[in-house]
Amino acid sequence: MKLLVTAPPFNGRPEVRFEATVPGDDAPVALECARVEARHHFGPAATVEAVDKTEGEGEGNGADSSTSPRHLTPPALLALVRHDLADTARRNGLQCVARAIGAADRPADWEEIRADFDTARFLRGSTDDRYELEAARDAAASLKLDDVGAAVGVLAACCGLGVDEWVAATAREREDQLAASKGGA
Repeated sequence: MKLLVTAPPFNGRPEVRFEATVPGDDAPVALECARVEARHHFGPAATVEAVDKTEGEGEGNGADSSTSPRHLTPPALLALVRHDLADTARRNGLQCVARAIGAADRPADWEEIRADFDTARFLRGSTDDRYELEAARDAAASLKLDDVGAAVGVLAACCGLGVDEWVAATAREREDQLAASKGGA
């Protein structure tokens, strides 16, 4: 089932709007669980609606279609999320967490990463750092539930970007870093 998650600005967070896919056959239960999670992560005014969009529907925002979420496979999106989370970890002195992100493949791995981001969030004095770490924590929690789309939505909202814009920007950043690492080797 496809869901549309929206939340107005809350506690300094920008507006959040993204689509997520929830596996399972029990739609009413999945929808209610998603509503509870959205309110927990994005504040009491967060809403979740079931949507049935066909491929290609929706407004374009000028993003490169080759890096649009509609054109990337879940593993390709996961690679971008891993890249963003590892960068956040490194910027905040969490080198071991950055390495763990590259190898995480079980819900328990993502729960440990989520907990490490949460701990680091409490230890930071800067509001900006804490906001970034909170988004990383929430993205890791989404990956624990195998919801790459929700993780992308959280990270895009943290950057103040739409999902397509975040995907395009993160893909460029990742390619630039890969090129720089090959050039320096």
